[in-house]
Amino acid sequence: MKFKKFRPEGFFANVYHVAPIDDVYVYELLIDFKHYKNSFKGKVYVSLTEWFENAFNDQSIFTINSTTFVLKLIYDYEKASQDAFSMPKLIICHEESGSEYATFMLTQSTLNFLDGKVSDLMTDLDENVDLWSKYISPVIDVDFQCDVEAELKMLRAEGHVIYLPDSELKGYPQIRALMHKAGGTYQDGTFVFEGSAESVLTRLQEGKVVNDKKLYQIFESTDNVSSKVVKKLDLKPEDKWLEPSAGRAAIANKMRKISSHGVVCEIFDLNISSLKQQGYAPIEGDFMSVTREQIGMFNKIGANPPFCNNQDIKHVRKMYDEHLLDGGRLVAVMSQSWVTGKQKIQIEFREWLKAVGADIEMLDRGEFKDSGTDVATAIVTINKSSEVLEERLCA
Repeated sequence: MKFKKFRPEGFFANVYHVAPIDDVYVYELLIDFKHYKNSFKGKVYVSLTEWFENAFNDQSIFTINSTTFVLKLIYDYEKASQDAFSMPKLIICHEESGSEYATFMLTQSTLNFLDGKVSDLMTDLDENVDLWSKYISPVIDVDFQCDVEAELKMLRAEGHVIYLPDSELKGYPQIRALMHKAGGTYQDGTFVFEGSAESVLTRLQEGKVVNDKKLYQIFESTDNVSSKVVKKLDLKPEDKWLEPSAGRAAIANKMRKISSHGVVCEIFDLNISSLKQQGYAPIEGDFMSVTREQIGMFNKIGANPPFCNNQDIKHVRKMYDEHLLDGGRLVAVMSQSWVTGKQKIQIEFREWLKAVGADIEMLDRGEFKDSGTDVATAIVTINKSSEVLEERLCA
């Protein structure tokens, strides 16, 4: 399948289906770049994700997403019009922050190096990336213009299981990617889910991409991080505490061992079920919609709020302003996006943290790798004192 949606004419990619490797369907991306005196060729092995074909819609940037990293092939067309020797760049950057890990100018020698080497480099950065080069499989030309929507209707669901039909699915690679994204695990012609398979299949058949983990930013606190949060809280048996985005109680369980006066909130149905099974009576719904009248105020708040789109900033401000008693303490795991971010909300948050005298511990990148994200994080500790805050604001 050849794509020619790039500017200028002369740059295109051939994409071939490669035989499955360890039950992973893979593509071989052949880069063929021609501009003036430049002629570059190279190839990268890419496993299927549901956005793969859509990635070619952008006419200047080709992006391959993995769990943590993005591979971008960028060419400066304006510069190229003035400089016949302008080179395209291959950039490996972080999916959420955009931080660049490696940049290659695509000379012929570089492409020779990248041929079979890019995947090794990416594997060093994250073992779960969607790139392969260690195995060479026969390349088979294939047309992927099949009706995935129609084939999804051939599947059936019962309980926690989605069953594949006996007939061959031409769109199986796409369907398999959708199932994995939705949290399914392949087992003997079926995909098994932790929650309701019927709900997943219904949403997929309606044309929705199901990724509840990403939607609800479900990245559980590790045991190490949870222990740090609880230690910083200095929780006492008489303290009343809150975990506003409890997940599966990674932090709450440690707090409950010290004080039984706790309240947990959770939005995701599977996590709510888990909390109930552990003996909690969670407040069900989005913490940002919960009122002080519903849950009250607390001496201690330990939290791991969602990170993306500055949600962690908004959550922490609400915890402090609406639910933390004067003289209380808040300890929250946050992303580091606000540390150097230029957005108004990030700048104001930095200034506010200084005003309240927050203590900040930067965590090593990779603290949440086992939970599915490599975002750099920090633990922010804030003691609430209206008197001290007023003095600092007036100073």
